[in-house]
Amino acid sequence: MSTFGFTSPSPTGCDPTNNAIRQKLMVMESAVAQVTSVKNQLKINAEIARKEISNAIGHQLSLVRAREQLLLNFLENVVESKERVLCEQQEQLNQAIGACQQSLECTIRGTNDANANMLFRISALDLRPRTNSHLVFQCDSSDMRRAMCNFGQVISDPSIKDRSDCLALEAEEYEDHVNLAHKSVLRMHRGNTPLASEPLPASISEWLYQARRNSCNEGLEIPRVRE
Repeated sequence: MSTFGFTSPSPTGCDPTNNAIRQKLMVMESAVAQVTSVKNQLKINAEIARKEISNAIGHQLSLVRAREQLLLNFLENVVESKERVLCEQQEQLNQAIGACQQSLECTIRGTNDANANMLFRISALDLRPRTNSHLVFQCDSSDMRRAMCNFGQVISDPSIKDRSDCLALEAEEYEDHVNLAHKSVLRMHRGNTPLASEPLPASISEWLYQARRNSCNEGLEIPRVRE
């Protein structure tokens, strides 16, 4: 204290203003650390989400390709069945034509008395094609477009619970012995209300059979090849 009655300045370390600044500095440094941590975690979460999106879409594409292969196989079976029927009929007709030609030659030479029997056999033949050539592909792509437009969500609001229901990465072994790693994603409404989950089928064929049966129950038109 000075002799003139004035109070000497307080030491710098005891200045309330400096203490407040130091506290603010610590708070801001902590905030910077938190922001940095959030940025790093954001990068990690983004990379995980990218992989999940790729896995989910890749799995759906594999199912579409499997459906394509099943349709192509079914088409080939139908074609093979119709061709077999037509080939058998064609062979029978060719044999009948040969028999008719031989009978005519014998008649001209006057050595064949079985023309009546030949006419009866010819009249018994089926001269109309036993099957038809009708073979077209039908599909209603509106359901698939609607499903693809509503497939998956990217949620950035932490207040919304993670309802993507993505299971842990797993691999299913399909009938073609190709292992596909994927994420199983449940269908969701636009209102973020999850639908009831269905057990995963053991194979693509089983999944497609279930899809066809469910679609028939719902009155939906299934892509098919008409005979």
